[in-house]
Amino acid sequence: MQTQSNVVLVLEDEPLIAISIEAVVEEAGLTAHTCRTLADALSLGRAANLRGAILDYWIGGIAATELAEILTARRIPFVLTTGGDPPTGEGPLASIPVLRKPYSDTDLLMHIRSFGSGE
Repeated sequence: MQTQSNVVLVLEDEPLIAISIEAVVEEAGLTAHTCRTLADALSLGRAANLRGAILDYWIGGIAATELAEILTARRIPFVLTTGGDPPTGEGPLASIPVLRKPYSDTDLLMHIRSFGSGE
């Protein structure tokens, strides 16, 4: 039986936003593993024991749909963040929470806590 991880995958290509997210993850008692590229995040998302994930939906103009589908298949909870258009429609991402940038630390913390206890 695998123990529950305290690691939260953070996919964010803007350094200042990533630092802010890392601080909120730490406030929740968890550890952020930040990836600045989709390729790095895909590698981690496929194999790592994760508590949850915070994904910037648009990374360098590429949607993080593949990573979101991997996390969904692995039953790893996550939230999408975006300053652009979020996914819409009836697809597998339709029920995933989306935070529109700029969002508050309080809103982000609420989603992180939904991943489970940091204890």
